[in-house]
Amino acid sequence: MDAFTYQYVIGGAVFVVGLICAARRGYVGFRGKGLAALVGLLAGLGVFAGIQAYLEYAPMREAPAVAFEGEFSPRKVLGTWVDFAVIGGYFLCLLLVGTVFSRNAKSVNDYFFAGRRFGWVMIAFSLISTTVGSYSFVKYGEVGYAYGFSSTLAYFNDWFWLPLLIFGWLPILYFSRITSIPEFFERRFDRSVRLCATVILLMYLLGYVGINLFTMGKALNALVGWPVLTASIGVACVTAIYVTAGGQSSVIMTDLFQGVLLLGAGLLILYLG
Repeated sequence: MDAFTYQYVIGGAVFVVGLICAARRGYVGFRGKGLAALVGLLAGLGVFAGIQAYLEYAPMREAPAVAFEGEFSPRKVLGTWVDFAVIGGYFLCLLLVGTVFSRNAKSVNDYFFAGRRFGWVMIAFSLISTTVGSYSFVKYGEVGYAYGFSSTLAYFNDWFWLPLLIFGWLPILYFSRITSIPEFFERRFDRSVRLCATVILLMYLLGYVGINLFTMGKALNALVGWPVLTASIGVACVTAIYVTAGGQSSVIMTDLFQGVLLLGAGLLILYLG
């Protein structure tokens, strides 16, 4: 069994389980809005399956190597006043947003859920900005240059568990009105399970956040010459200040600010080549 067949057998089983959960809750069906949701899910899976099947089975040929004929001259000046002004202004804007929205965090509901004031568009934009951060331009740019379009397949496979997440897991979290994932496990089982879930999540986040901070440190090291460790600690401190001060409201608004910058920068890079 090749890799494509294997992942679609396993992933397809997860996808079907998600559809069954969605059908039992009335989110998908064969009429009305349920049919539209079902068609959308199947169409998305079909698009990703087609792209992956093409990359897996289509005849490929390696392009001939082309020698570099230019000259490479490393930068001798790191950290001009323009670089420091842009970075300083960016960090200042983040801290300002955190300070402004800290006034709205007057309760646990305000701090963790932003008072449930934001609509789905803002929340979706925040989720995308969190998943695809500035570090993505650094690490995925390198991977994409080395391996081409196939480096995106890890994200394409997310479609397998999307129905189970949206229609099976998220409604439980939403209607339970819980503050955190470990709290759900305590309600469902007991306090020891909550402790285990907390430890597992912390282990995951330490690695995930650590890699992201390290990547940002590498980027600042290349731009302004700061040591990687110093730059990583600086980014962590700025992030901790505005998140602690404003809670989820500041996170959503700074994600909006950063997401617009990332989208604009990405389109500009695509245009300039």
